[in-house]
Amino acid sequence: MAGTHTDSRDGKLPDPDNEGSDVAAGETVREQFEGTIRAINTCMHRYGNCLRANEALTRSALIDPLLVSLGWRLHDPGQVMPEFRPFSGKRQAVDYMLVRDSFSMIIESKALDINLEPCEQELIDYVTLFEEADKALSLCCLTNGDIWNIFEPHNMSERVAELSITSHSLEHCIEVLSQWKLLKFRCHQRKSSTDPLEGTIPITGIRPLDGLVAPRAIVFSDGEERKLKAWKDVKQHTYEKLDLRLPKGYSVRRRSHSSQVLKDTSRLLYHHNRNPSETYLIFS
Repeated sequence: MAGTHTDSRDGKLPDPDNEGSDVAAGETVREQFEGTIRAINTCMHRYGNCLRANEALTRSALIDPLLVSLGWRLHDPGQVMPEFRPFSGKRQAVDYMLVRDSFSMIIESKALDINLEPCEQELIDYVTLFEEADKALSLCCLTNGDIWNIFEPHNMSERVAELSITSHSLEHCIEVLSQWKLLKFRCHQRKSSTDPLEGTIPITGIRPLDGLVAPRAIVFSDGEERKLKAWKDVKQHTYEKLDLRLPKGYSVRRRSHSSQVLKDTSRLLYHHNRNPSETYLIFS
């Protein structure tokens, strides 16, 4: 995979398709991720004028390295498809289409420092095309290489996450972007009391299905575990954990579907600076 970083200790690339590779090289993957963000930051400061005038250069110098650090194989059409057209023969093409198992995401890119807000309608138009083509999307993103605005296709009026590589701390960048990485890599082995327990699944890694049995417990990022009896308890305990009042009119007796609970809980955690991928549900 051209342009990727290698493990400085053994010269090998961590293989995201190998079940044990991210366990063995977990720390190396994080170090590479941190190094990539620092390198992108340096590149923006050093070559800002060139990047502002050239979207293709922004993609190759800023966006592609970040996707590689998140585990995406840029030269594997089974994972990354540039200039993807949801309808063959039509001119409209989104800059990136990412696919992994049941997860799919589109990314529309602009040159560095381009104001992204006026470009949101373009992203909405692409989402509409995918809906017309009956192609399901998990997430969609608009970026200029520095600012990354992430949306859920069913609610394009509200960002589920946003960050600026130059303005936000390294830890904040890792926290927001790690959701993609956890969708790409399996969980690491437990190393401390706050690491995921065996048999748990991060909220962002669960695919809602009709009739999906309710989890028996929720584990928050600080390691606190709370027992659950129904799907509605997930949302209720999350509100309590964040010291928030339940919405007016919310009934703890009301039956909730897994898909809505997962969406609401992920959005709630994001909006209060918590990483949903570090909150786990236990089903066994």
